Amino acid sequence: VVIHTNDMHGRYAADSKEGSLGMSTVTALKGYYQKQGANVLLLDAGDFSQGTNLVNYYKGLDAIYFMNAAGYDAASLGNHEFDYGFDQSMQAFENADFPILSANIYKDGKRVFEPYTILEVGDIKFGVIGLSTEETLTRTKPEYVKDLTVTDSSDELKELLPEVKEQSDFIVVLGHEHTERLRELAQEFSDIDLIIAGHDHEVFKKLEKVGNAYLTSSGIFSHYAGMVDLVFKDKE
Repeated sequence: VVIHTNDMHGRYAADSKEGSLGMSTVTALKGYYQKQGANVLLLDAGDFSQGTNLVNYYKGLDAIYFMNAAGYDAASLGNHEFDYGFDQSMQAFENADFPILSANIYKDGKRVFEPYTILEVGDIKFGVIGLSTEETLTRTKPEYVKDLTVTDSSDELKELLPEVKEQSDFIVVLGHEHTERLRELAQEFSDIDLIIAGHDHEVFKKLEKVGNAYLTSSGIFSHYAGMVDLVFKDKE
């Protein structure tokens, strides 16, 4: 089972008025499936570190602590992750027990984050790639990201997918990009199996098949947690 979130924007406390599930629900959901004997991955597609006083006070650090406690396995970087400034955000990220991924954010010609991670769950190896929107340079304070470059996701995938495919049985893209752009990438790259979308705040009530991949997203503000039930036979 893949449990996924995106665009939580600091909604880690359950709030019935706003309709936020809170991190306690996400944690309980993961625990429930694990107790049923399922192998579980918990993933996030970005914009997790800002948005409420709960996480803003310590400039994103508490968001990392909440995600550590829930047992996240990986997250991609959203454009609002730098709302506290580059150095401050990087200090918070150092406390993460999970990889924060972005294949296409560079500083001084070098990637700032790991582009992907390989997660072994049961006997299946998942290659998880992080992609960030080019709007990272414009949807936060420009001075915070003035030294960063965001490259085209397609160019990065051309380089990375053969490498990731060689090490994994199933490829997941955590894409903090416009959904239509992610549809284009799914059509372009047949090796992608699942895309978890962030940025556009869409709620997918069911998986959407695009090319060989499935696309999904779980909205905004922790209103929903998405779930994808995977059954493998001979790693297929």
